[in-house]
Amino acid sequence: MKSIKFTFIICIALFVVNSCTISDTVLDIGGETFTVTNMDPVSTPFVLLNPNTGAIKTFPVAAICVGGKLTRIRIEEQSHPTFKTDTSFALVDNRYPITLDADGYMNRQVSNIVLQYSVTLPKDFKNQVYSAKVIFTNDKGEEKSTIISCRTINFYYSTSAIQLHYGKWTKGARTYTSNASLLCIRYSTTLLKDEEGKNILDENGKTITVRTGVSPNSLSYTYSTNTTYGPNTYGFMFTDLWDNKGGTMYLYSPDQAWIQDSLSTLNNYKLYDISKMNSVRYVELGIIDFVQLKDSDFQNIDFENKGVDKVELKPGYSYAFMLTTGEVAIIFVKKITRHATNASPNAYCVIAVEAEPDSAI
Repeated sequence: MKSIKFTFIICIALFVVNSCTISDTVLDIGGETFTVTNMDPVSTPFVLLNPNTGAIKTFPVAAICVGGKLTRIRIEEQSHPTFKTDTSFALVDNRYPITLDADGYMNRQVSNIVLQYSVTLPKDFKNQVYSAKVIFTNDKGEEKSTIISCRTINFYYSTSAIQLHYGKWTKGARTYTSNASLLCIRYSTTLLKDEEGKNILDENGKTITVRTGVSPNSLSYTYSTNTTYGPNTYGFMFTDLWDNKGGTMYLYSPDQAWIQDSLSTLNNYKLYDISKMNSVRYVELGIIDFVQLKDSDFQNIDFENKGVDKVELKPGYSYAFMLTTGEVAIIFVKKITRHATNASPNAYCVIAVEAEPDSAI
């Protein structure tokens, strides 16, 4: 019953968190419950630093004191006490704002509240962990606490899944479709600036471009001749046309001779030039925790002995490969959708790529 009650309380809290006229005692439904909960979905979420501004991480902490009142909030055991912080509150009546004095005492007592504790992480705070202890006190002098933490990372996640597919039947004939066969990786970028927001110049007086994120694309093989996308192609999607019912999907190194031959023969496309395509080696990582990757997951991958030029894509599996710039990329296959018709299946994939925020592109 306690777990049901607690789930019910949190659901109500999330529903009314943005309300500006709710009662401060909306969760006072009886009993003597005093809980403090870190509402982050994972215990130590990761944060990517912007090369210019660093990052601001906001920790949501919910405190509920059924049958009593909350009186004080303290932040202690900060791993980096000099970092700039800020506090705001939700799940309270905003007509009567909550403030804290120098000792953490609240200007008025409430039964439930969500503390939004924000920490500014400087841009040089790389591959490190910030942590602190949040302590709530109620009107009986009882204390409850939780630990908040985050980890800065040195890799980028793509913000959405790309869709790869290639090959289908058309009017009873086995032919290839032209779209979504190439896996291309590009970056979002920004100009490097100083503390005053002015552009930083290199020794030649030119602005410096730095990366801020990864932007994978699934494109037609016709983009192989594009000077922007061709050099950044790291895979060719292939579905065996004789196995359309099973829909087995493969990712090939784009420099394979048969790709050029088949495009020329079956699609009458003569411009695909394997001499200009990347030679890529993939390592199957199997089922790993892609949501909570660590920097170490990108290290010590044996491309030389385990790398292959062809992998079968499986739902839930991850595969590593190296970019021409030396960074390691990991592709995660979220799902493969197979169709009842003769259309080829689609592979929905997400990419993570090692970041080098300080290097110019």
